[in-house]
Parts: sequence; C-alpha cells; structure tokens
Amino acid sequence: MHHDEFEEALYALFDGELGPEDRRRVESHLAGCPGCRRAHARWDQISKALFKLPPPRASENFVERFMQRLDEPAEVFRFPLPLPRPRWLVPAIGFAAAVLFLSVYKNEAAVSTEDLLLANGKAGVASEWTLLAKASDKDEVLNFVLEEP
Repeated sequence: MHHDEFEEALYALFDGELGPEDRRRVESHLAGCPGCRRAHARWDQISKALFKLPPPRASENFVERFMQRLDEPAEVFRFPLPLPRPRWLVPAIGFAAAVLFLSVYKNEAAVSTEDLLLANGKAGVASEWTLLAKASDKDEVLNFVLEEP
C-alpha cells in the first residue's frame, strides 16, 4: 500500500471495515509514520467528542406526522410561461428605427446644403441647383455651386 492508501485506510479502520490482514498492515504503518499517527489521534478525538453527544430523540408523534405528510399531495411549482410575442414585432421595430434614422439623416443633409448655397447671398442658386441635382455627374453639380455668375 502507498502512503495515500494508508491515510484512506485509517477511516476504514475506525469504521471497522478492514479485514484482519489489512488491519495489521495499517497498525504497523501507524507505528512508523508520525503524520498518520497525528491524523489517527485527531480522528480519535473528533469521534469521541461526537459520540459523547446523546442521540437526538424524535417526538412522540413524529412518525404519525411524517406519515400524514407523505399522504398529502405535494405542491408543484409551476414556472410562468413567457408571454407570446407577435413575430412581426421585431422586424417592425427595426423598420421604424431605420425610417427614423433615414429621415433625421436626410433632413440634416438637406439643411446643411441649403445653408451652404445661401451663405453667399445667392438665393436663386438654390432653385437652379435643385434642378441640376438630377445630373449624372456629381462633379458637374459641385462646379455649378462653386462658380460665380
């Protein structure tokens, strides 16, 4: 047996689970191993302290009450079911967020363009620029805005 096995066998020795041959081997190991002797002495003190306590006594009607509780139906805890959500709710919220984002973004860009065009005091340029906004070449529109009449 290895030292670890002897440590486990100490508890079996207290419980009376060892055969005569194993018991002799554990006792001979105890004679030569100070660590196991200390563990054996500690376990001996603990077990004596525990066994000094009187066993708990059950009340006179304990068995009767216990049997009655066995006959009673047990309460079953039921988890609340989650509320069903409509399938369209998540896509609708996403669509609404996209519309809100695009409307704020678009209005912000239009205001800044107007401010840019009207900053030079050319009120007529804004309406002409609106007509040219459909031009295929963005550089053409930019050149028109930057040119002075």
